[in-house]
Amino acid sequence: LNNAVIEPGSHGSGAEWSAGAWFDNIVAAQAATISAATFTFTAQTTYDAGASVVKYYVSAQLVVDAGTFADSLGNRLTVADRVRTIATVAWTQTSIVADTEYTVDITAVIQEIVNQMTWASGNAIVILVDTHEDCTQGEWQTYYSYDGSTTKAPKLAVTVAAALAALAARLLHRLVVQATRELSMLVLLAVQARMHKAAAVIEA
Repeated sequence: LNNAVIEPGSHGSGAEWSAGAWFDNIVAAQAATISAATFTFTAQTTYDAGASVVKYYVSAQLVVDAGTFADSLGNRLTVADRVRTIATVAWTQTSIVADTEYTVDITAVIQEIVNQMTWASGNAIVILVDTHEDCTQGEWQTYYSYDGSTTKAPKLAVTVAAALAALAARLLHRLVVQATRELSMLVLLAVQARMHKAAAVIEA
């Protein structure tokens, strides 16, 4: 639980490791439309499996408010302890470079979580990375955990459609205000030009 690295993948026959990352205070209303969601690992080492394959399944624990990790019944990473979402994404990581971020789109996974009837904004989510059956035996990758680096730890980014709409509205408002100011300036200049022309005619 306090390891500096995360090493999902096949560590030998019958030794398929999973990894989990806990994220609290997810701001998204129940049934909100998730326009984008990504999960990111940062490589701790450089490794190329070559002709072999390192591949994962990425999902989330199907609960409305995921608990933190503990070495006790009900808190481990097994399917029995943490039921997975139906939405699952396959993620190939055969070749990685140290200190490089690797990101996978999990929009459908997060959508399934927030669609739960009792989900509430501010709840926690656990992202789960399991070994894919296509992963070559004895192949895995190594990534930073939160205990290894708080800045290179796994990341979850969630964008809610309503937030994008609000941003678009603010940008539109700014454009309208700017356009109105520019139009007002043009009108003022036109009026001044007409006044100048009228004054010139009177003097003549």
